[in-house]
Amino acid sequence: MRINILLLTCAVAVVPLIYLPYSQNNQGQLLIRDKYGNIISNSIKDTIYKPKVDALILITLCMLVVLYFMIKKEEVRLSWKSFYTPLALFFGFIVVSTILSPYKVVAIYGKNMRCEGLLVVASYLVLFLVAMNLVKDKVYLKQIVKYLIISGVIISIYGLLQYFGFDFIPRDPYREHWNHRAFSTLGNPDFAGSYVSMLLPLSFILYYYVERNNKKLFLLGTITTIFYTFMLATGTRSTYLAMLCLIPIGYYFIKNDLANKKKRFVLIMLVFIIITLFFNYINQGYLLNRFISIFLDGKALLWGNEQEVNSAGSYRMLIYKTSVPLLFKHPWFGQGLDTFHKVYPQEIYQNFTGNKNIILDKAHCEYLQLGITVGIPALIAYLWFLFRVIKFNLKSVSVKDKYHLALLIAVLGYLIQATFNISVVSVAPVFWVLMGLSISCCNFLQDN
Repeated sequence: MRINILLLTCAVAVVPLIYLPYSQNNQGQLLIRDKYGNIISNSIKDTIYKPKVDALILITLCMLVVLYFMIKKEEVRLSWKSFYTPLALFFGFIVVSTILSPYKVVAIYGKNMRCEGLLVVASYLVLFLVAMNLVKDKVYLKQIVKYLIISGVIISIYGLLQYFGFDFIPRDPYREHWNHRAFSTLGNPDFAGSYVSMLLPLSFILYYYVERNNKKLFLLGTITTIFYTFMLATGTRSTYLAMLCLIPIGYYFIKNDLANKKKRFVLIMLVFIIITLFFNYINQGYLLNRFISIFLDGKALLWGNEQEVNSAGSYRMLIYKTSVPLLFKHPWFGQGLDTFHKVYPQEIYQNFTGNKNIILDKAHCEYLQLGITVGIPALIAYLWFLFRVIKFNLKSVSVKDKYHLALLIAVLGYLIQATFNISVVSVAPVFWVLMGLSISCCNFLQDN
């Protein structure tokens, strides 16, 4: 069991850190076109996602081998749980989608520079099942969370160094323009935002409920501040929006303890405000403008003309409007995981943005992406699975266990921002493990 706990820790703490330096020798022809003039691949060497995928698949294969011998020796007994029905349906639909896909290589291995095909999604499910079934001791749960937080601090500090111009790992030309947004080792500021959307609420709840120990309080307060600062540095509006949505949700869960925790709550809020004002000052209002743009986009959606509506959310409204019809083009099984770029009418997006070299390969909504690529039944099964996970967690909220509440709010943070963001191998393993740990924590509470 300890081996799988170590492997699980590596999945959440080591995989997101993997980031190979880019060499100019890796650069070839940036764009490759097929005989019809369509851009079909990017020849720049993948120093971010592919190394993470290789590590993740190796970790999950080792997990499966260890799990097999544990079951054989009767050290572990797996029984059918309510979560397995929608999860099995979800994976079953994906397998059928892969078999029927006209783009089988992409459906199995994923698109270049994305890599979220069948093998990777299967790895996510293995992580969830191992976290859910093998973390049967709270000591192990705390260990995994501890190393996740340590890894998150390293990622955040590196991201902040990037933000202030100290980037010691050579980056490829595509990322040269991100001088005002941090992405750290995760490949993209939006992905960094989806990552910290879990880490910030996780550490905040642990800070809020820490025992009366000044050293731990200071440490967790400092960590939470680092995560908050990194979140600002990513400039990811979907994460800002998710954190805004989490405020009333989090308040509902912690309001009964607010009288006893008022001092620490007020203190960290003041720190957040000071950091926000500082960041906004040094970037001449960029942060404030970024935040205000969320509401301006909302205004454009309600009262803007067609051009303004389509441009809202960095063209997300255009993407959604032109992607939703694809749900009904292949409604049952889609065309396979990571095949969005194969079915999306690229000329619409290219003509609107004026950039003929852009290939849109994600729907910029995790749920819409799944529906289009693997079919509406798979999307329904996935949403059913998420519903069962959240429902199961809510049954244990009244116990007020800080680890359980931290895991639950972290999961909710990811699910909210996923409405406007995408699943990537840099971040998704953490999400699936945290979901599994939240259920495992519920089991601890119910047993006690």
